[in-house]
Amino acid sequence: MKSQKLLGKLPAMGGVLGAACVVIALGVYLVTGQFDTQVAIPLGVGLALLFLVASYHPKEIAEILRGRSARYGSNTFAMIVIFLAIVGLANFYSANHSLRWDLTENKAFTLSSQTTEILGKLQGPVKITAFYPAGSAPALEDLLKEYRRVSDKVDYQLVDPDRMPGIAREYNLQRYGTTVIEYQGKRQDIFGFGEQDLTSAILKTIQGTPKKLYFLAGHGEINIESFEGTGGDQAKAALKAENYEVATLNLATAGSVPQDAAVLVIAGAKSQLLDDETRAIKEYLQSGGKAFVMVDPQGSSSVSDILKDWGVEVGTGVVIDPMSSLANQPQVPVVMQYDYSQITKDMVQMTLFPLATSVTAKSSVPRGVSALPLFESTENSWLETDTKTIQFDDGKDARGPLTMALTLQDQDMGSDNAGNPEVQPAAGEDQKRSKMRMVVVGNSIFASNDLMQNPALGNRDLFVNATNWLAEEEGLISIRAKEPTSREILLTGIQESFVLFSSAIFLPFAVLVAGGYVWWRRR
Repeated sequence: MKSQKLLGKLPAMGGVLGAACVVIALGVYLVTGQFDTQVAIPLGVGLALLFLVASYHPKEIAEILRGRSARYGSNTFAMIVIFLAIVGLANFYSANHSLRWDLTENKAFTLSSQTTEILGKLQGPVKITAFYPAGSAPALEDLLKEYRRVSDKVDYQLVDPDRMPGIAREYNLQRYGTTVIEYQGKRQDIFGFGEQDLTSAILKTIQGTPKKLYFLAGHGEINIESFEGTGGDQAKAALKAENYEVATLNLATAGSVPQDAAVLVIAGAKSQLLDDETRAIKEYLQSGGKAFVMVDPQGSSSVSDILKDWGVEVGTGVVIDPMSSLANQPQVPVVMQYDYSQITKDMVQMTLFPLATSVTAKSSVPRGVSALPLFESTENSWLETDTKTIQFDDGKDARGPLTMALTLQDQDMGSDNAGNPEVQPAAGEDQKRSKMRMVVVGNSIFASNDLMQNPALGNRDLFVNATNWLAEEEGLISIRAKEPTSREILLTGIQESFVLFSSAIFLPFAVLVAGGYVWWRRR
């Protein structure tokens, strides 16, 4: 008897099991958006079971289908099918046509314009292989998905060295946390997993041999090996991330600027240059050299003399800008608007220039050389010659706006502007200049570690963009990835206790009391 009852229940059990398999298959498909074996197997089993149940009780099923409840049920079933179809189509469309909005303050989940531009110029596929234990690098995987979304030339794979030791041996893996970038037969290994690390590695594989930059040393310039706030270690790191080779240059011993110098950087020389050093720099510029000159109000007069040969006059005071400066610090100008140029075209963040001076293009700019400002102080600023009393003295202090940075270049290189109509070439100047470029900034502190590593400022982007323009790497001029901002909430002991007890005790207890009250009223 028991076996007969069990056999009689089998069709019903088969129907329930078949319906469950079909529902599971549809659920998996809606979640994954892919019709694969994980969907096909339960769907096939479910349909087969339902077919067997239907063939076992054909008369009963026919009567059920002709009944009133069947008609109502068929309408409900049709609505369910239509709803599932709409959800499935929406899921399929969203999987192939995704729309995203990054609402974070610093666009933490959006690739920088530099990364987007570099990926857009790829001439072939880039393969990224990241060796991390399974599940240990979800942030890296999300970042790689963004790279893949921007460019279909990017292919990535996350490899667990313990589960796939063959691939690890193939790449000669030395340590966990290694990411390998391959492009056109070239390879770069990195150990960071941020956007700047990945983009820098891709850039290095694209460019190959790096260009070399020299920082002048021996005259009190910014020390690019120093980690102190006034040092230049951050400037060096930023340039190396752009695939430059950075070195120091002592002209007193070298005698001349090396031929492999893509750019010569003079970052705030304080003491006088030797005559031979000055001569070597002048010869370098005359022969088509590229120089990034940062000069301070009390800087070396020999550097000012070099700039004077190119029609640039360095101010003898400090720019005071009460309308655009740090609070209660008018001697720290804040620049928020920039003249259009290849260097500043993407600049949107403010930059700081503590104790800056003016750099003005005069009428003695050589014929064939264009001098264009990058940014100026406001109209309410002035050049303070007596820093003991910050006050404008009419007839003594120059009134703003004051140019704090400018570019010089031979016009036959193709300036991105038509030229400065206010600057006239010197009379009788017909000498054909070589293809020289120069960026002059009336401040060197802006490139120090304290300001370069501040994510709220654009000093780092301005410095690197200017260097890229000088090195004729205009394709790299853009806004770079920012480091994620740490947002911490610091609570006192009382505040911590309030958050703990209110969320774990008070709120649940309030819900329980409300539920009890409703039950009591309906009792």
